[in-house]
Amino acid sequence: MGGNWISDIQKMSSRANRFLSLALLVFHIFCYIEQGAIGIVPWIVFSTVMFVADMLLALPLVCEEKRLWIWMRIAQLILYAFPFNLENYPVAFTLNSAVLLLLLLELVFWFGHGDIYARTVALILGIIPAAAVLVIDMLISADTHLAFGRAGILACVGGICAILSNIAFDEINKSKQRLLEQKRLANNTRETNEELRKQQEKVKKANAELSIQKIKLEAAYDRIHFANREMALQNEILKAITSVIEVEKLLSIVTKSLKGELGLDCCAIFLYRDAASNEETICMMDSVFSAKTQEIVKSHILDGDIEEYLGYRKGYIDNHVSVGEYKFLDGHSFGSLLIFPMVRDNSVIGGLLAVHAQFGFFRDNGAFFDSIMTQFMIVLENAALYAKMQRMAICDGLTGIYNRGHLNTEIEQFIREAKEQKTSLSVALFDIDHFKRVNDTYGHLFGDLVIKTIAGFAKDAAKKYNGFAARYGGEEFVLVFPKKSVEECCKVVDELRSNIHGMRLEYNGMLVSVDVSVGVTGYPQCCESASVLLEHADWAMYYSKEHGRGRVTVDSEVVRGQLGLDREKSGRMR
Repeated sequence: MGGNWISDIQKMSSRANRFLSLALLVFHIFCYIEQGAIGIVPWIVFSTVMFVADMLLALPLVCEEKRLWIWMRIAQLILYAFPFNLENYPVAFTLNSAVLLLLLLELVFWFGHGDIYARTVALILGIIPAAAVLVIDMLISADTHLAFGRAGILACVGGICAILSNIAFDEINKSKQRLLEQKRLANNTRETNEELRKQQEKVKKANAELSIQKIKLEAAYDRIHFANREMALQNEILKAITSVIEVEKLLSIVTKSLKGELGLDCCAIFLYRDAASNEETICMMDSVFSAKTQEIVKSHILDGDIEEYLGYRKGYIDNHVSVGEYKFLDGHSFGSLLIFPMVRDNSVIGGLLAVHAQFGFFRDNGAFFDSIMTQFMIVLENAALYAKMQRMAICDGLTGIYNRGHLNTEIEQFIREAKEQKTSLSVALFDIDHFKRVNDTYGHLFGDLVIKTIAGFAKDAAKKYNGFAARYGGEEFVLVFPKKSVEECCKVVDELRSNIHGMRLEYNGMLVSVDVSVGVTGYPQCCESASVLLEHADWAMYYSKEHGRGRVTVDSEVVRGQLGLDREKSGRMR
């Protein structure tokens, strides 16, 4: 075995080992800084030791001691069997695989230069440490899929080593044969031919190095281009959302921007109830799905089918999605999936769902989504505060339903639409019977409970029948039903009155019941002018009070005439 090319292999392998050891050390330090996990410290120590060993092996004094040099390489080969099988970081695993391949090649070149059998024995002996650690890990580890995956990688490393070593030795043997033939033919040209051969080898190496540098530069350019694209998108989204204070508009901007710029198949953001003063869970989605499929996916999200993945605070990523693996995707086939939680005060208030057809799409952009969600949460806080202040301005502080000021604003809009569209508009005004007696008998706190309970009934009725509920003042409430006739409105309020009549509230062991008097009117059935709806509903409600209470009265000329006569006789009742 010629000493020159062994020395060259030593030098090349030393440089490569130093580079890979340094890369491993830097990667582990970066992981420790980013995650702060104590479990990374042993790998930092291991990488440091290996890097120092490679530095020592580069010293001329050590290189001259061939036996010392090869025994230190064998020790490294044995030690690298442990990180190859035990480290779970993809980058670290790749680097460890490369180091293992390089050390195996050195071992084969050193001991296996005689024939293919010697190379085979050297290769098998070199793989034994890694295989032994792998078998032990398979016996004690619950994740057999990962262990079998590592076994496959180890087999690939061994196969590549065998192929490369055979190719190399074949080339060496061929070169030797050519040299011998050239020596026989013309000894006088030996030195010239040898020099030419060396120059050719240098050119080949230079070309190979240039090709590698070109590939590296292209990869670096792609990474920089993608990073610049993400940064530009992040700035665009931040610029767009900082001027928005409406929550739903905010969600729409983010979903559309992410889907459009990243080419996502689906992007959805959802906020749970009260995350931003919202009464119900909000889900905003932009996708390539059909309208029907989009509604199905939304319903899965609203039903909580995605909640189990929100426990991953750094985000849940699957870059190899199997068909039917995720129920909420409604059986569709995709390549990559990302679910990122939105957390406030250690509680999940919502999340981001992103889906892409390409496998491995979310491998390197987790930090980008983390940054987007961090900025989104800041803007969401402002939007939530705005929504809260807006709600405080239009809602009654005690009951939570709309106040009289907002009622006056909305009823003007309802009246305008009824006139323009020539549709019906019904109004019901009801008052709690004998409420002063309730306050005097049970106290104002119980009276507040009664008002809040009645308001809850009104709110439920409005939600159920597409109406509008408001506190008119004191113990009076208003229900407005656009596009409903008086007859339809009467059915709703009669059901409401019956529910209230059957309700019982407990006070110091006693069950207390209340009733309401209701007045109903409508445009155009009862009023020719929609502007007097509240006034006519008020008259009908007082008619109910003056004629027995606990009843529903529909506005009419007879009711208004009778009410006028009764007032002349007995005055107005409450």
